[in-house]
Amino acid sequence: RDVPPPAVWLCAVYYASCLALLSVRRGRRVWAVALFVSTLLLVGDFGIGGRRVVPPRPPDTLRVVCLDVGQGDATLAIMPNGRALLIDTGGLAGTTFDVGARVVTPALRALGVRELHAIVLTHGDPDHIDGTEAVLRSLWVANIWEGVPVPPHAGLRAIAALANSRRIVWRTVRPGDVERIGEVEVRVHHPPDPDWERQRVRNDDSVVIELRTGQVSILLPGDISAEIERALVPRMSPAPLVILKAAHHGSATSSSDTFLDAITPRAVVFSAGRNNRFNHPAPLVVERFRRRGAETFSTAHDGAVFIDTDGRTATLHTWHSERRLELRPGGKDHPR
Repeated sequence: RDVPPPAVWLCAVYYASCLALLSVRRGRRVWAVALFVSTLLLVGDFGIGGRRVVPPRPPDTLRVVCLDVGQGDATLAIMPNGRALLIDTGGLAGTTFDVGARVVTPALRALGVRELHAIVLTHGDPDHIDGTEAVLRSLWVANIWEGVPVPPHAGLRAIAALANSRRIVWRTVRPGDVERIGEVEVRVHHPPDPDWERQRVRNDDSVVIELRTGQVSILLPGDISAEIERALVPRMSPAPLVILKAAHHGSATSSSDTFLDAITPRAVVFSAGRNNRFNHPAPLVVERFRRRGAETFSTAHDGAVFIDTDGRTATLHTWHSERRLELRPGGKDHPR
């Protein structure tokens, strides 16, 4: 049975029970040795170099976490009222490693998420959706949002069947859809109604989501290309402070100059695997952001990237590298 890791006190009770049993059966010398070894185990597990505690979410803030799922994409948004959205669920194509069960679900538990208002499937590529079934089996989910249906796609059909068996609402989203969750607006900018029934997944059919609260926008564009980015520019009204998750993991086919000039992101997060075979993020894309003064983060080196905002300011901090950046609209950035 899949269960959360045991609490520290429960581990302590377990070791103490083992010690008590050993001392009764083998005498005091074994007791002393066992006590020493068990102390080392406890210190190693919970002390030096041990587990770190997820920083608590500040009150009345939107928290967005770009999870480290290797060469894939999964983003968690926890609203100020506690409702949560999961945008994509990661996946490693061509392997039996279940990112949903081994990475995403434990991360959601560690972040205090026990149920999801919605899972957003931006598009059907394996690195975006293969973790979905494991998440559905582990957490209560109310809705699944989809952009352009692809009827022949086996992965999407399997997810739809599991969702139907659990009576999860399946929703097709379109540009202009807005759902307000507390103080946060979840805006859908793409994709429009398709002109024909899709027979295969297309990156340019990705759902593009904007999370907007106050003066802060967090933009999640899936895997769209520069062509779609340019088409979106006239229809978007960026907030004074924009944080962008780079499209298509930082591919050279996305993050066009036209798009970046229009939204002027102050920080960008690349979701990519270390030493991936696609060379994501592309050096020329990284340079585009640096020329504009945007602070760059990458799950490959920084681990999970946390974004906390109250609608007036935003703070980014990372799990692995422990970097920290404070952003203010029109103000000066404060890296730490």
